[in-house]
Amino acid sequence: MTSVILDSSAILAVLQDEPGQEAVLPVLEGALVSTVNLAEVATCIARLGVPKDVVHTTVAKIPIQSCDFGYDLVYLTGTLIQETKQFGLSLGDRACIALGMMRKIPVLTADRIWKELEHSLDIEVQLIR
Repeated sequence: MTSVILDSSAILAVLQDEPGQEAVLPVLEGALVSTVNLAEVATCIARLGVPKDVVHTTVAKIPIQSCDFGYDLVYLTGTLIQETKQFGLSLGDRACIALGMMRKIPVLTADRIWKELEHSLDIEVQLIR
């Protein structure tokens, strides 16, 4: 069973050899990731000027389980704007948090502001740095 959900910041820490990757590497294989967050990862890699085929190969090689952005996840992600507006969360942030809420498993992120949401949203946030 999947033990954690990864935010794009956690995956990028591994791909870019950043601080915090040591917290992600032991749980990377089989971790759950929203397809919205995978799109963020692909976008960040492409912004570096990496060719499309290399972006595709890089993302495809990440040993995670992707979770399609289905209707229930769409609805919860969209409605989280009401509870999180003051924190300035992106669509990707809310998609990751919503997935954690639905699956009731912790989310790993580098975004410290998420810790302020733990109790109000009934989600466990684990910071990677």
